[in-house]
Amino acid sequence: MSDHDAKTSDSRRPGGNSAEQRLAALSLDRAGDAVYWIDPEGRIVYVNNTASRMLGYGRDELTAMTVADIDPEVEAKAWPDIWAKIKARQPTTFEGQHRTKGGCLIPVEVSACVLTHEDRELVCGFVRDITGRQRADEALKSDKQQADRANEAKTRFLAAASHDLRQPLHAMELLVSALSGKELSADAQSIVADMQDSLTFARRLLDSLLDVSELEAGTIKANIEDVPLAPLLRRIHQQYLGIADEKGLELRLVPSSLVVRSDPGLLERIFDNLVSNAVRYTDAGRVLMGCRRSGGVVRLEAWDSGPGIAEADRGKIFDDFCQLDSSAKERGAGLGLGLGLVRRLADLLDHQVGLRSVPGRGSVFWVELEPTAHEVSSQAAPGRHASAAPGESEATIMIIEDDAMVLNAMRTVLESWGYQVVAVASAEAARAAETIPDVVIADYRLPGGETGDRAILDLRERAGRALPGVIVTGEVMPAALGEAESHDLQVLKKPVRPAKLRALLRHLVQS
Repeated sequence: MSDHDAKTSDSRRPGGNSAEQRLAALSLDRAGDAVYWIDPEGRIVYVNNTASRMLGYGRDELTAMTVADIDPEVEAKAWPDIWAKIKARQPTTFEGQHRTKGGCLIPVEVSACVLTHEDRELVCGFVRDITGRQRADEALKSDKQQADRANEAKTRFLAAASHDLRQPLHAMELLVSALSGKELSADAQSIVADMQDSLTFARRLLDSLLDVSELEAGTIKANIEDVPLAPLLRRIHQQYLGIADEKGLELRLVPSSLVVRSDPGLLERIFDNLVSNAVRYTDAGRVLMGCRRSGGVVRLEAWDSGPGIAEADRGKIFDDFCQLDSSAKERGAGLGLGLGLVRRLADLLDHQVGLRSVPGRGSVFWVELEPTAHEVSSQAAPGRHASAAPGESEATIMIIEDDAMVLNAMRTVLESWGYQVVAVASAEAARAAETIPDVVIADYRLPGGETGDRAILDLRERAGRALPGVIVTGEVMPAALGEAESHDLQVLKKPVRPAKLRALLRHLVQS
């Protein structure tokens, strides 16, 4: 810019021609933001070089214009109101648009205030082109929408996988269990045993992968409440009694009257994993379940007389995919996600998990919980039947299941255990059945929008007594578990281990 241009420009700037003012004016001309001075009538009295470059006008052109000429959202008659708002809220920042000499609209951010200069009020506005920021915001919004769609798709997949993949595995485990009870040749028995091992391995893999995927997708939410430990311990004890018996292990439960703060469904999944590991990796001796107070917290503990864990391995035992002694591990050991899932669920609940172990003598795994001030009875619930309980071969089990494959498999295995079976495909058919069963096994989701717990409650009302009931579900556990527990119903997650189901039915029939 020539000296003449500088002097001419100086004359348009508010203020005089002192060295300090010229220095300030030079700084404004080099500023990254456009600078405008506007009078009460909306006329532009000064702009810097950045404003000229941003809109494509010469500075003389801009100082001959009004705010309404460059801002399509401002009408000349509305300027007094805008002036008053700026003055009342100053300094104020807002977003808008400015029109370039070529007719294009560019998004801008304006920071404005009213200043007094030589007894004259002027609006001083700093204007920034935010085209790049808006593009970045739009890209971020687009990325977020894509991520949300991906999460929605993942959630839908998990819901479908949790149900649809579990159904055939559930049916196959039941059918293989029924087959194992038949008189077979030694070769056939060996094949059936291999089938059982393979199905057990597949179920463990599916359970672990879906559980971890649900946590990664954020579909599992914690619902913290008071949780009595007595019924939780009894349920898990009953689930693993049959498996422990088959291995020749003593599975001992120490009753507890303590109540803790946690999510009942997620806490049960944590301790179920700890007890499952203890039973699976203990070949002789016993597994002990119980809890105790320790330093102001309650420790829910699973003790075993298994091989123990070397000190060097204890720091990584809760990591995903951790498999100790992988060179010698059995095929059914899974992916090493069980304790990783325990750690993830504990983190979600803000619980601490830990262990002690002596190689060759056994281990104890625990989860630390916040106790409440009250306790409840740790004794088993009183029997539900007024009359004498039937034996296994005399009891009648009603199955409510809309999947024909699962229904037939369930009927086959129950009949192989000696039960009388009433098999129906809907809650409506269950209500219409003439027989009042001794125990009801119902899928959680039934046709017509009905649920298994509602169907069992209707049967209880008809029978006039609290029929024992089992909810079998392939869905995420906490919701179904919470609803079922409120009605004193057991919950099993598909695919159900036949040994666990049989032990539970024996307990329900005899209670």
